[in-house]
Amino acid sequence: MSALAWHITSHLSSDRVIAEDLGARREAASTLLGLDGRYELLAFSIPDTHLHMLVGCDRVTAGKAANKAEGALVKRLDLPIGFDPAHFTPVDDVHHLRNALHYILGQARHHDSTGDPLGECSSLHDLLGLRITGADCVPRVARRLPRLRGRDLVKHLPSQKLREGRDPYLLADAAAAAVCRVDLSPGSLQATRGRAACVKLAREAGLTGQATSELLQIPVRSLYRLANLDLPDTLLPAVRRQLGLLEDLGPARSKHYAQAA
Repeated sequence: MSALAWHITSHLSSDRVIAEDLGARREAASTLLGLDGRYELLAFSIPDTHLHMLVGCDRVTAGKAANKAEGALVKRLDLPIGFDPAHFTPVDDVHHLRNALHYILGQARHHDSTGDPLGECSSLHDLLGLRITGADCVPRVARRLPRLRGRDLVKHLPSQKLREGRDPYLLADAAAAAVCRVDLSPGSLQATRGRAACVKLAREAGLTGQATSELLQIPVRSLYRLANLDLPDTLLPAVRRQLGLLEDLGPARSKHYAQAA
């Protein structure tokens, strides 16, 4: 009988942190979430020095997924070294799959790693609707684990709760997280969508055009165009949920963003 999925573990050839700062963590997440759909990525996590992936394909394709992921991370993160041969564990039934998913998403806590306080370098944010980048993971996991609910995954968040926030002055940071960019600087569709989400939510919060312009560091004349941009239905809820995370993080926010500059 073929395996239901494969749990892949990859270590760098020397013990060092794979994604050292916020920008690298989001770049790593974007890289893994951008893998070809044939690999059927279900979950991933980079707690610090190693990579975990859960893929719903066959063993041969899982081997290709590991090679592709490792090569892409080395290139996108400009790592000076490569990975040792990956380890593959077959996942044989739904109970094992559920345990593997939770094990992967709980890696930072398992290793007592504080380098990624909000768990952004994992698929947790995608599965909880905090980020739109890995939306394809949601139906893949739902097909294989139809009893899994968001309340089962919330325990992996530092606050162990998921709520929508309201502070409009955190919008830029929240939107950047929701589109998996280090900030909302021009140059990508994701950043444009993030700015547009900020404009819409700033209006809801009652911010003036001038205040929104200053918040996003864009001309006032750009606000109308952004306010009328069509967005994925999941983006505004994702930004609101990111606001909740940032509000709950409180004074620790400064440490979370210290390495992003």
